[in-house]
Amino acid sequence: MNMFRGFVRRVSSTSWSTYAFIWSLVTFNGCGMTIIMYYVAQRHLTSADHYKKALALLDEHADAKQMLGEPVRVGKINMFDKRRNHIRKTESRFHIPVCGTHLSGFVDVFANRKELKDAFTMQRLELELDDGGRFLMFDRLAAAEQDEKAATEKAKQTPTKRPRGR
Repeated sequence: MNMFRGFVRRVSSTSWSTYAFIWSLVTFNGCGMTIIMYYVAQRHLTSADHYKKALALLDEHADAKQMLGEPVRVGKINMFDKRRNHIRKTESRFHIPVCGTHLSGFVDVFANRKELKDAFTMQRLELELDDGGRFLMFDRLAAAEQDEKAATEKAKQTPTKRPRGR
């Protein structure tokens, strides 16, 4: 305690107020930068094409809107949940909170790409309700199989023209 007495006497009250002012500026700027960076990261995630496409598919999905209840509101992504919300080099995942008049839940978006220069392609879209229900809204593999089956059925139904021989 005695070692601080000389220090306290040497520093004037003007210096203490200057130190307090500087530390308050540092604290304020640190908090301000944290808020700004959180906002920028949120905008970056929500501006992704597969995020927008997922919300468009949710809006078009009649069963999902009926379960949730219209109007469906979209919440903010929890930026601190890195396991469910991330954009990596070849993989992206979002856990988007949604709320309707009947139920609330989350839309899980799974997307990937082959190379860094490519755009993300949505692979799967699921609706997870708070009551425990989980519904598949979109699956790229199932959609590709259905397209392939439809193409083969169409090819079977279309008669092929044979060249006339002499």
